[in-house]
Formats: sequence, C-alpha cells, structure tokens
Amino acid sequence: MRRPALVIGLLAVGLWNFALAGVTIAGTATAPGLAIAGPDGEYVGRGVQNGTGAGQTVAFTVPSGGERYGALRIKNLGSATQTVLVRGSAGRGPFTFSYYAYEDVTEQVVAGTFSITLRPGGFENVGFSVTASADSRAGESAEFRFRAVDQNDPAMLDVVRARITVGPNSVWGVNYRGTLRCDVSVPSRTLHPGYETHAEFTLTNLTDRELRPPVHFGYLVFLDQSGHRLWDSAPNYEGPRPTIQKIGPHRTVRMYVYDARVRWSGPLRVRPVCEGLGARMPEFTLRVASPGAPATTAAAVDAAVGLPNSPFQVCHPGPNGEPATGEFPAPDGRDIPALTLRCWAEVREEDGFDVVALNMVSPSDGPDYTIDEGTFVFGPPQLPGDDSFLAARWSFVVTKDRLRPYISITFDRAVGEGTVYGYDWHDGAWSEAHHGVCGFEGSALAFVGTYFFLDFVNGCTGDGSTSRTRVTVVEPGRPPATVVRPTASGGRR
Repeated sequence: MRRPALVIGLLAVGLWNFALAGVTIAGTATAPGLAIAGPDGEYVGRGVQNGTGAGQTVAFTVPSGGERYGALRIKNLGSATQTVLVRGSAGRGPFTFSYYAYEDVTEQVVAGTFSITLRPGGFENVGFSVTASADSRAGESAEFRFRAVDQNDPAMLDVVRARITVGPNSVWGVNYRGTLRCDVSVPSRTLHPGYETHAEFTLTNLTDRELRPPVHFGYLVFLDQSGHRLWDSAPNYEGPRPTIQKIGPHRTVRMYVYDARVRWSGPLRVRPVCEGLGARMPEFTLRVASPGAPATTAAAVDAAVGLPNSPFQVCHPGPNGEPATGEFPAPDGRDIPALTLRCWAEVREEDGFDVVALNMVSPSDGPDYTIDEGTFVFGPPQLPGDDSFLAARWSFVVTKDRLRPYISITFDRAVGEGTVYGYDWHDGAWSEAHHGVCGFEGSALAFVGTYFFLDFVNGCTGDGSTSRTRVTVVEPGRPPATVVRPTASGGRR
C-alpha cells in the first residue's frame, strides 16, 4: 500500500485563497470547495463551484501499463464546521483509480461514503492514482467526475473532472553532435502474437539550419530476457532503402519503419535502431499476450494449411508435420506441367500460441533443403544439386481462434531451355506475376507473409547456366518490387 503522505507531498501544497464571486463566506452555509491536481501538482477548480465540472478539468496522459498520481483538495468555505462526503470514479475502459487519505480509502470513495469533517476555512487532500492497463493503446481516453457534497444538504456540492488519455511508451536518443534526435514510441506495453509492434520513429532537427540527415529508416531488434537475439527487422537484402530528404530547422519528420510480427513469448526486450544516427537507443521491455494455443499440433498444422487456395493443401503435412507429397497445377489452368511437391511442417510451442512453418521443395524427389528465415535473400544461397529446384517456407502464428502469417520466402533455380511462369498468392487468390526464359536464380520475400510466390521451374528442360538473378521483395504497405540483374559470377552460383 502506498503512503498517501508521500503522494500528497509530491503535489503542490500551500494555502489556498478562494475568491468566489457572488458568495458570502462568513455566517452563511455554502457548498464545499473542490479542486483537482494532476501529476504536475497544479490545482484546477480553485475559485470555481458548480455541479458540472465546467472550468474545473485537468487533462493528462498515462502510459500503457503505467501509473500517474493526482489529488483532490476539499475545503470548507463556510463559517461553521462542515462534514463533506467525497465520491470518485473506480475507473472504466483501460483506467483504474485508487484513493488514499493516510490509508487506502478506495472502497469508501467509490461508494461515496468517505467523509471528512472540516473546521471553517480548513481543507484536506485525498490522493489518487490512475493506472492504464498493459493492453491499452495510445490514444484511448475517458473523462471522469469527482464530487464533494455537504453531508446534510446534497444540493450543496462541487464537481471537478479529469480527462485522461493513454500516452505512448517512448524512448529517444541524440547523435554525438547533438544535431538530431530520434524518438521512438510503441502504443502498448503488451504485444499480440502475429501482429506488429506498430512502433513509430520520428527524427527531429535540433539546429537552426537545414540538415540532410544520414539517418535512413528505423528497425527493431528483438531479444529475450537473457539478451539472446531473436530477430532483427532490418531488411536483409541489397536494394534501394528509404531515405530522408532535408529537414528544416527544428522540424520533425516521420521515418519509415521495418517492423516485425511477434512470434515469441514474452517478456521481450525490444531495442529500436535509428539507422545512421550513431547513438544507442534505450530498450523497451514489453509483454506478449497469451491468447490460447490450438488444441493439438495437428490442429495448428491444419489451420496453417487451411488458407484458401494454399499450395500446401495438395501435400498436406501429417499431424505432427510429417512429409507428404502432391502435385500443384498452374493456378490459372495454363497447360504447363504441374509442380511436384514434398511438404512438411515445423511446429514450435510458445506461451499461449503455436508457430508453424510450412516447408516445401520441388521436385518431390529432390534433396532435403530448409530455408532459414534470417537468410540473406538478394540472390539465393547455394541450392543443392545442379538441376532446376525450388524451396519455399511460409510461417504463421496460430492461436486457438486466429491465424496470422508473418513471413514467406521462396528460393529457386531454373536451368536449361524453356519458359518459366511465376505466380503469386495474395488474399486467397493467385495471379501471374511474371514469365521469362529459363537460366536464372530467383528469390522472393514477403516481410509479413501476405504474399507467397511459386515459379514453375519444371518448365525448363536440359542443362544450362544461371546468368541472371531475380529478386522479388514485398514490404508492408508496398506492392511487390522485382529486381533482375546478372549473376555475380556470370554463371550458376
């Protein structure tokens, strides 16, 4: 239990002079005076009395999962001893109130039965704390009323209000020259499996002159509580990166953020990085919700395979992820050979959810090969064998009632003569993405798994070299972007 004397001592304490227009204090009964202070300790409502709280409202923010303190001040404005009943809200939505007057008086204040007897001109303080739940999100707000009532005359009262908003959880860093500040905020202290953190990065010019910053984008490093690195959301490929143009004096701009969908149990240590700032940012420690896992491993695999028109439906892995084979024809009915597939699943149990990675290779009798989710993707790594070959990975967070993809990666090699048709899956439907002659290595990556790519490399016949590298990348909120370039070695990697 907190000691209210400490709470009150943090607030502005001093004599309070009322100047109530139209109210005669001496020798008359009058409504008690009520004022309210937020975390800054400044009382609002002195010299104002009404039953609505108009002109007697404080506004402040509480971080998600955090707590802020305030106080109510009750004063006897009459000339006779007065007993005052104090009533306050228990809270609603993400907010919860507690009240202190040398001890915890929350129950009495919420019921409106907490009483204070005051001599003429006397006053007392009641401290309060308000917390925002850990799963609250920045921007949520509510308004609350508090009242002081003469015990003998309910019509004699004064009302104050507090407007409270959930504020973002923020950290910041400044470069060594003191010219640029990077601010990072996350809307909630609780992350949800399968969803991004929704972190926001801003960059501020602290100087009186225009700057062209070396900072390009923001990303996040995810660590477990022991400091083991789980994931780095920085783009792991070569290609054009977001850039920031010149920033005017004392101006602030938003940065592009490479976020990531959460697929680890919490709590997590999340370290934001402002690429190019040259300053280490403080970490967030964030909880991860536990929504409930599927009933069985088989149910988790079924959910991942069950996306509409998923190619894994023709080679559905076994109940524990065991390999299965099948054939996948061209989605648009084109008269080309079907891909023969061998598919299997990896299932990782987390706290309250499962992580399922669906894997495939083609041809179905091809060598074993599993893609590492953190693989460098501008040009696939050395694939096994010398013939045309395809490997893919599609990963999901699965709860008892929800499925969320979080990444998809495809690597392939097309050698020989002929034409390769490539298709992409998005929102349950397939469309032709490209077609071209054989003789290339390809890779495709969708950062949040909302696209999945298949090249029908079995359309190639004979031997040959791979003289081109084709890379397709899908970033959140952007359409697929494909880059084709000569293979670095001029032949097969």
